[in-house]
Amino acid sequence: MNQTTAIQRKIAQLPAAEIKGITEQQYEDLLWMMVEEALSCSAHDIDHVRRVYKLALRIAGHYPEVNYEVLIPAVLLHDIGRREEDLDLTGRTDHAIVGAAKARAILEHMEIREEVICEIQKAIVTHRYRSGQGPASLEAAILYDADKLDAIGAVGIARTFMMAGQEGARLYRKVDLETYTAENLTENGRIQNQEDHAPNVEYMVKLKHIPDRLITEAGRALARERASLMKDFFDALDREMGE
Repeated sequence: MNQTTAIQRKIAQLPAAEIKGITEQQYEDLLWMMVEEALSCSAHDIDHVRRVYKLALRIAGHYPEVNYEVLIPAVLLHDIGRREEDLDLTGRTDHAIVGAAKARAILEHMEIREEVICEIQKAIVTHRYRSGQGPASLEAAILYDADKLDAIGAVGIARTFMMAGQEGARLYRKVDLETYTAENLTENGRIQNQEDHAPNVEYMVKLKHIPDRLITEAGRALARERASLMKDFFDALDREMGE
């Protein structure tokens, strides 16, 4: 709640006349500033957003019909509700829903057109891996794919072990996947006890399935190489841990 207030105070300090006169680059720079503040204490930090931004632009380059007025703000703001989800130990908070609401508050003050705000919100809501809703626009699909691509490959491996260290999880756990899923995952797929989790379990439960769930052809092409590298790593880890 305090973070939402801080962001609203920051944008409220900008006079309407000044907002109307800003350039596209100034608009994007302002959004970056908002995001960096909102994610300063989140596991999904500003570096994640920067990587997703680059991946989204790379995918978008294959589709000349992309509406960047929707895509860029959606990418920059897609995790702006992460802190609220991270701090909610009940697992009920959905950062995509929170983020869409926060994005509207920011964009309305900046006098972005209503139809654009709605499309940005839809993209943010549907970027979540287990949202239950599929992306309904090209821009939403690009955001979804770019966000998921950052979870696989060498970067995905690094992020998985970084998260495990932050949460106090073990390096490796041999588990029965069906039993683990029933006992340690909520209905929306959130981990209940991080200490019972491990990077290899994260790979089995979630990461190995990402390439099959991507939407754009350009995204799937990028996923194939990353998925192969990740599979080789976790196969090697399985072998070494079994020695």
